[in-house]
Amino acid sequence: MERVVVSNNKNFVKLIFGFVFLCFVFGFATSLFILVRGAGPNVKEEDWFFLTAIFQGAMAILFGILFFKRERCFVEWDSTTVRFYMPDDYRRETIPVADIRAVAVHEHKVELTLANAVRVINVADLKPEQLQRVKHYFEELGRQCKKVESAN
Repeated sequence: MERVVVSNNKNFVKLIFGFVFLCFVFGFATSLFILVRGAGPNVKEEDWFFLTAIFQGAMAILFGILFFKRERCFVEWDSTTVRFYMPDDYRRETIPVADIRAVAVHEHKVELTLANAVRVINVADLKPEQLQRVKHYFEELGRQCKKVESAN
């Protein structure tokens, strides 16, 4: 079974995510210290920096979570089935190859025509070499579908 995973440079993102998380914790801890010492934040001094560190850290954590959620996306196939889980709809789909009537490969999407529906796989997020592999497989599958149609 061949599998193509939508991915970016995970190690770099983990490093940045860790750094930003530390900034968030530092900002949060320092803000708690400022509030516990009995005085409100001093606007004329550096106290507001820590509040912005909390906001920046929270936003970066949100983006990191969205990034890692996207990492679960994939397209995989074997001789009998095509499976995909893409960022557009976050639904895992399994389609038997025998149910596919036609395949249309476009620049950044693949349309699979089934007996009663059309499924679109958005492949815009793939790296160029991954995109090439996926397109090649679906073009070959499309040729096989045409052979089966002409034989019937």
